[in-house]
Amino acid sequence: MTVSFSEVIFGFWQRRVDWWKTADTERRLAAVVVFLASALVWAQPLPGGPRVPALLLMALSLWLVFRYRGADFPRESVWFAYLWGALAAIIALSLIGAPKPSAGIGYAVIALGFAVATLAVGWAATRLPDVGEILRKVLALTFFVFLVDGLFQYAFGYDLIGVPYNQSYYEGRLVGPFPDSIRFSSFLAMLFPFAAWPLRRKYAFVLGLWFLTVWLVLLSGFRSSFVLLLLTSIPIFWFWPKRFLVVVGVGVLIIGALAVGLSKPLTVRAINTYEGTLSVIHAIQSGNEQEADKALDKILTYRWELWRNAVKMGNDHPFLGVGAKQYRHVYAQYSDENDVFHNSDPFHAHHLYFALWAEMGVMGLLWLLAMIVLGVTLFLRSDVTARQKCAPWAIALAAYAFPVQSQPVLLTVQWLPVVWLLLTGFSLSVASH
Repeated sequence: MTVSFSEVIFGFWQRRVDWWKTADTERRLAAVVVFLASALVWAQPLPGGPRVPALLLMALSLWLVFRYRGADFPRESVWFAYLWGALAAIIALSLIGAPKPSAGIGYAVIALGFAVATLAVGWAATRLPDVGEILRKVLALTFFVFLVDGLFQYAFGYDLIGVPYNQSYYEGRLVGPFPDSIRFSSFLAMLFPFAAWPLRRKYAFVLGLWFLTVWLVLLSGFRSSFVLLLLTSIPIFWFWPKRFLVVVGVGVLIIGALAVGLSKPLTVRAINTYEGTLSVIHAIQSGNEQEADKALDKILTYRWELWRNAVKMGNDHPFLGVGAKQYRHVYAQYSDENDVFHNSDPFHAHHLYFALWAEMGVMGLLWLLAMIVLGVTLFLRSDVTARQKCAPWAIALAAYAFPVQSQPVLLTVQWLPVVWLLLTGFSLSVASH
C-alpha cells in the first residue's frame, strides 16, 4: 500500500494534535519552551529575525524557573547557566566608562535571559523524551528548507518564502530566504552536520547533499562560509573510504572553478587573492612591511586592518576591553586616515577572538575558554551513545570556534541566539546518558 506525501504530513500533524490533547500542563509548557528555542534558528529569515521568539522564550523561562524553583535541573544546564550569567556580568562591567554604553547594555540583559532560558530548557528535558534529538531534527529540517529555497532561487530567480532581494542578490550573490547576503551561506555551513551526521554511512546521498551545499555556499560569494562548511564536513568524511574522499577532492575543484566563473563576487575575491599573494611574496622579498600590510588587506577583503585595530584596542584595555559593542564607536581612534573604514562604520571585528579581546579583553577570552573547557570535559566524560548524540552540536561549535577564519562575532542579534542554542543542545545531548 502506497502512502502519499500529503497523507504522511497529515498523519504527522494528527499525531502532534493527539499528543497535545492528552499531555498534562507541564509537558505542554515543556513543548512550548522547546518550540521557542528551536525558533531561534528557523525564524532567522523572518522580519525581525529571532527577536520575538527570544523575548517570548526568556519571559516564559523566567516564569517557569520561578514556578518550579525547587525542581532538580540537570547539572549540565546549571553549569552553562552560570557561564551565561558570568557573560552578562562581564558585559556590564566592560561598559563602565564606555563611550556609548547603551549600545551594549542590552546584550547583558540578553545574556542573563539566556542563563534563565538554559535552566528552562533543562527543565523541559526532564518532562519530554530526548529534547536534544528533537532540536537536532528541527535544525536538520531547517537546513533542508534553506537548501531547497536556495536551489529554487538559483534556478528560477525568486524566493519561495517571498523575501524581497536586496543589492547583494543583484551583485550576483545567492541570499536564500534571508534579506542580506552572508547569513544564508553561514547557516547552510553550520547546519550541515545536523542533517548529515545521522546519515554519514550513506556515502552517495551525503556526498550529493554536500556538493549541493558547496555549490550554494560558493555562489553566495563568501570564502569564510566555505571554510566553515569544510570544518563541519571533516568529521563526517573522516572515516569514509578513500574512493569517496577522492571524489570529494575532485568535485570541489570542479565546482569551485564553475562557481568562480559564474559568481562575480567570487571572481573578484579569487583575483584579489591571487594578486595579493604575489604582492605579499614581493613585499617579503623586498622587506617592505607597508606593502605587505596592503597585500594582506587585499587578500582578506580589508579584514587585516579590522583585526589589527582590534588587537590595539585590547592592548590598550587588556582587562575588560573598550566595552561590549563599542568597537564601531572607537574604531576611528585606532585607525589611520588610509583605512577604508576610518570614516565609515566597521560594525564589528569579523573575528570571534579579536572581537572578544577588543571589547571585553582578557575576561571575554577567559569566558570563552571556560565554555570550551566545560564542553570538552563533558564530551570526554560521556559514554559512546551520548557522544554520538552530541556529535552534530560539537562539530558545529568546534567549527565556529576554529580561529583561523573570518567568523561571525558573538554579540550580534542574529548570532548570539544561535550560539546559545548550539551550547544548550550540546549540553542536553551530552547528558542524555
